[in-house]
Amino acid sequence: MTKSRMPCTSLFLLLLGPFLTGGGQMSFSTALPLPTTMVALNSTEGMQMLYDPLTLKRPYEEGAIHYTTQQDTSSCGRASATIVLNALVGTGVPAPVDPTYNYPYWTQDAYTSSDCVASNCTEPCTLDQAARALNCTAGVHVEARPSSSFDQTDPVAELRELVREVCAEEHAKPDRRHIVANFDRASVNMAGGGHFSPVVAFSPARDMALVMDVARYDVFG
Repeated sequence: MTKSRMPCTSLFLLLLGPFLTGGGQMSFSTALPLPTTMVALNSTEGMQMLYDPLTLKRPYEEGAIHYTTQQDTSSCGRASATIVLNALVGTGVPAPVDPTYNYPYWTQDAYTSSDCVASNCTEPCTLDQAARALNCTAGVHVEARPSSSFDQTDPVAELRELVREVCAEEHAKPDRRHIVANFDRASVNMAGGGHFSPVVAFSPARDMALVMDVARYDVFG
């Protein structure tokens, strides 16, 4: 989980590591360092920003307990979806009974078991595919916002205000929203390409957003 400066995110979707080889030996890949433009949440500076009284973090407070890592390198979209859908259960969005737990709870497997989701979102998903897949869930309205949909005279200002508004919404607001970012990791000096992760807090004092990266195995702060 990392905090990053606002201009780095190019596309938005609105709502609302070691590995085992075939021979059984353990192989290790080196986790990548966090880019210098970002602040790790699990650092002193990151914690100070998160708990600053001025930081807007309603989505974090609702979603952090449901944080999950993507199951494979192509499942960032469904991992982000399950975090947000579980956070929205409190607004009346129903959750399926997952056989793993025998209780209503969104898991990545439960999400993709829907024929509607499977028909809309192949892996990896595009922004529009991910939005259509999330719209399969009863009680959820999703709006896909590519960077071209923002005011091109100052898209960063519009994006900043949108993140601020969503993060500042009250818990009691019945139609409160969540944001999942779809961005190019190379644009923020990270390895890889397109990626989805929830945006859950905004620090006005630092002009930084908290991105709850579902590929937590990839980067060490």
